[in-house]
Amino acid sequence: MTKSKSHLFISHAADDGPAARLLLEWLNDNLKLHVEINIFCSSHDLAPGTPWYDQITKELKQCRIGILLATPNSIHRGWVLFEAGALAGHGKPHIPVCAGGLKKSQLVSPLNELQAIEYSDPAGRRLLLEAIARELGVPDRTIANFIHGSQPPDLDAVIGKPSTPPLSPVPEKAKAGSDSIGALLRGVVQEP
Repeated sequence: MTKSKSHLFISHAADDGPAARLLLEWLNDNLKLHVEINIFCSSHDLAPGTPWYDQITKELKQCRIGILLATPNSIHRGWVLFEAGALAGHGKPHIPVCAGGLKKSQLVSPLNELQAIEYSDPAGRRLLLEAIARELGVPDRTIANFIHGSQPPDLDAVIGKPSTPPLSPVPEKAKAGSDSIGALLRGVVQEP
């Protein structure tokens, strides 16, 4: 069988990097025998010093399909929504994959306008593999026979609470200092 070069983009919150890497490995294990696949995942593929914005936008343009790892950590993150918008803007299909206890009914706009799957559901995982395989040009007759694959990893086990603590209130002293700095930036010096 001739393999064709394809490309998949996994969008995720930084806090979900370990789960995104497990998802990448599972997808690769299930698809590599049928299609030559290049999966981009920023937490896996961006080396220190890489101009990350340029690399991510390049990968968004080049991919054939996007996977949005939708978790309680990611659905309100601006960058994940930016990547979803970029995929839509480039006319790329993109599939929300709900994990970490997030249900399809909890997706926010615009993600809730896409047909999503719940990773915890075996039928959902099968639909995900079938959709990716179809998009990457694997013939339907092959898809019907090949999706047995490796045991799926437990993404929920590595999706925890966000590692970024919530913003704490700004101390009054800092507020006063920022007012002085703001005044200086406007070219107005205020006497204390």
